[in-house]
Amino acid sequence: MGEASDTAIWTKGTHTVHVGFQFIRYRNNYIPATSNDGAAGQISFSGTYTGYSEADFFLGLPSYMGYGLGFAGTVGQRNDAIGAFIQDDWRITDRLTLNYGIRWQLFTPIYEVHDRMTNFGVYSGQIMLAGQNGNSRALYNQYNGIANFLPRLGLAYTLDAKTVLRAAFSRSSFQEGTGEFNRPPTNAPWNVDLVGQWGGVGANGGIPANQVTLDQGFAALGATSGCTIATVTSAPKACFAGVRIHATDPNYRPAVSNAWNLTLQRQITNSLTVQGSYVGQHNDHLAAIYNMGQSILLPNGTTIPGPYLSGNPTLKNGGTGQQRLNTTVGIGNYDALQLSAQQQLNRGLSFRVNYTWARCLTNNQGYYGRYGNSAIAQTTADVAFQSYVYNTRLDYGLCDADITNSLNGYVTYDLPFGHGRQFGNSASKPLNAVLGGWQLSSLFTVHGGLPISMIQFGYDPTGAYFQPRPDCLAPSVATPYKNFVGGGYVWFDPTTMAIPATGKLGNCPISSERAPGYRQIDMSLSKNFNISESKYVEFVFQAINAFNTPIFGVNGYSTDVFPGGGIDKSRYGHDANYTAGIPTGVVNTSLGARNLEFGLKFHF
Repeated sequence: MGEASDTAIWTKGTHTVHVGFQFIRYRNNYIPATSNDGAAGQISFSGTYTGYSEADFFLGLPSYMGYGLGFAGTVGQRNDAIGAFIQDDWRITDRLTLNYGIRWQLFTPIYEVHDRMTNFGVYSGQIMLAGQNGNSRALYNQYNGIANFLPRLGLAYTLDAKTVLRAAFSRSSFQEGTGEFNRPPTNAPWNVDLVGQWGGVGANGGIPANQVTLDQGFAALGATSGCTIATVTSAPKACFAGVRIHATDPNYRPAVSNAWNLTLQRQITNSLTVQGSYVGQHNDHLAAIYNMGQSILLPNGTTIPGPYLSGNPTLKNGGTGQQRLNTTVGIGNYDALQLSAQQQLNRGLSFRVNYTWARCLTNNQGYYGRYGNSAIAQTTADVAFQSYVYNTRLDYGLCDADITNSLNGYVTYDLPFGHGRQFGNSASKPLNAVLGGWQLSSLFTVHGGLPISMIQFGYDPTGAYFQPRPDCLAPSVATPYKNFVGGGYVWFDPTTMAIPATGKLGNCPISSERAPGYRQIDMSLSKNFNISESKYVEFVFQAINAFNTPIFGVNGYSTDVFPGGGIDKSRYGHDANYTAGIPTGVVNTSLGARNLEFGLKFHF
């Protein structure tokens, strides 16, 4: 990445004007064949058929098989970000300051240095090669519109000697990606991703007709030996049979974020301040991935082919793998009340305490959403993609990282013993060396659980789903600390969910459940032992998770289809179903055991 920028500042009277520009050159080099499935391939067993991954493996029934073939070598993608701005800081009075300005921001489309990219007409299915037949090098359009202009406005008003009111609004833009592996260089003839994905049961309760078994290996996914630059458009079957394709909307554009806040800050004492804030943010044109292969589900439960790629039967009905479309149709809204109190060092004590009540809503968790909170007890379901692209409102719900209540902060206290402190100021040097100069510190974090979206793995009788959800028969029932006979806790009751009726969309909303919350207090005790004016030894004792509070993990984020259909309740005794032998909604693992550390540092 290369960058050039400069700013000029002009001051006249009560105005301070900033004018500047910024140029960023993005360089992204990678090898598609080593991404995701890669040249070694990948085979996954999820327990789709028997309820146990191991049993599926011994039966040779994978749920996913992928094999990446890379012919292009290292892909070099390039694009630019160009910006210019002007801002005026106007001190209107001694009590009121106004900041206002505007930025113009342009992101050029991403292209490949040797034009090794292929895109597809969203509806026509036309196969387009970069830089050929009148196609642009990037294969999608540059956005030039009103959203390139980004206003900024802020003010600070002193109500009295101890109270300040601040408010601000800004609009910003950023170019959001969907991962290197979902971009046009991944497509044939440059690179090929042979995939197969299977789930659940066939029409008569047996194995699906298109199921590939383990003994068939990757060869069953297809072959692309006849795929060349010359044949990719003239004989597309040789290039796309069984291959996952990645199309990009020609109007793919940067995301836009509108953010605002209103803050009231009050000084209580010479060292203590408190403040309250309302913070809001609205984002649109966020990256989202559509399943172009979805059928349209009719009210009577039957389906008809969807419009995507309909103009090219080879791609639409040619036995290709997944058909993905990079779009920018996602939205996200965030609103929060933030309260904080801060004590500057006074009589050996300093602290800061923050509390936030927040709500985050979106219609797309984002391509990285499914991985961004992969820590135990903080993992959402597999909701990276729109579940039903013809009605994205069904995916509007809590963000995968939504936390309603959060409390955090720190406390530092100089123990009042030893020279220069409240007690023992005249203590002898040996006594002061033992008792004086100690400092106690603590960090604490407490917040509620993250959302969980239930996914009905293995259920897709209509071909209308990408990541379908089950039916919610009743409102969600949280049962924290309810003992489970197999060990652990039943954190929520999955018997409120069921497999949808054939040809029906599951009605469970996004983020219908909550994982356990998080509580942790870290503490440390430290002291400096002076050797000379410039040299000293620092001793530190730390207790991470000092009170050994468990960080629970919820098992399973799906309700599974079992042989013959239905939810398997037998092994649970009276309710719930199993995921790899453990019921969905059960807490039986934890992280965060107490960790004690001692350290010595020599400063010189």
